[in-house]
Amino acid sequence: MTDWLIEPSYKFDLACFCNLFSDREKYRKAHPEGWKVFADLFREKQEFLELAQALNNQGFLVSSALIAIFDSCDYKGMDVDRICEVAEKPELRENKLRPYFLNYQLLDAKQWEQYSPLMEQLTAMVRHLHGGGFPVYWQENCLPEIEKWCDQFRQEVLKYPLLEEVNALLGEKYAREKKTISLYPCKFAAPFGTSLARQGFVSDIRWNLEQTIAFAIHELLHPPFNRDELNRIGESLVGDDLVKEARELLPPCYYATPGLFLEENIVEGAHVFLAEKLGLEKDPLEYFIKHDQGSHVISVLVYDYLKKTRAGKRESLEEIILDMFAQKIIFPGKIKNNYLAVFEKAGKLGRVPFKL
Repeated sequence: MTDWLIEPSYKFDLACFCNLFSDREKYRKAHPEGWKVFADLFREKQEFLELAQALNNQGFLVSSALIAIFDSCDYKGMDVDRICEVAEKPELRENKLRPYFLNYQLLDAKQWEQYSPLMEQLTAMVRHLHGGGFPVYWQENCLPEIEKWCDQFRQEVLKYPLLEEVNALLGEKYAREKKTISLYPCKFAAPFGTSLARQGFVSDIRWNLEQTIAFAIHELLHPPFNRDELNRIGESLVGDDLVKEARELLPPCYYATPGLFLEENIVEGAHVFLAEKLGLEKDPLEYFIKHDQGSHVISVLVYDYLKKTRAGKRESLEEIILDMFAQKIIFPGKIKNNYLAVFEKAGKLGRVPFKL
């Protein structure tokens, strides 16, 4: 049985709320009440706006960057000094935070050198928001709702054998070793959840049980196998016509490299397969049509292949993708015909977001 640790987290909600420093409409729309209360605080310092927008343009969320920093230490309270010190003290940043980021492959060595100098600026955002009244606002207006959500979900999640299903698909080589999933439902996570390095994730309390469990499956599948191999296959697909069309549907900062695009597609296809198996997803092809503007074209092929071949087999997801590549199901020049065939068979060819 999959065990769960479900509890509120001030530090992660604080990190999520910092996305609003970017002044982007999607965050303001997602959190209108919080924006109304703290709009002046978010717009008070131009340097925070510039940093948030620069990170977004490079494919990074402010929240994800901060959550990764905060997840490196086990402190769970509301003392902002304890929350931020790991990024602000040079010896902690180099001796604790650097190994954490590199060992969990959150950044490579080159990226660490690039982003390490920004970490004190990121925690300055946190201190600005924390010092502007957010702790009292969170305790009075957010925490009671979060605690109610936690109480409701603690029993309901136990009926889903997530780790058993995920590990069966990842295979022994990449299986998750821990028996417990940590879930931190937040008030300000939407529109994005965030995976944690140590088998946990941050979600939003507006998402129902089915959405939350499906999100957990998705994040537990990242990465589906070695990222060097993902990058190699991804690079081979960049010239495919449908892959090019699909990537053009996304903002430039989304899955910015071929390897990241492929990884997200594989994980999305596998997560939808497992979500359907567990009764969480009723219409997978309609999901693919609507999600991220229908750009996950390889996800459709992964899902369809798993549906056709997975029963009774013990292949890992890595072996499955390599098989699909060898069989030219996922292969440059072949993807569009294979993709369209799936929708044609389902009677949904007219729904695809591409020219036929």
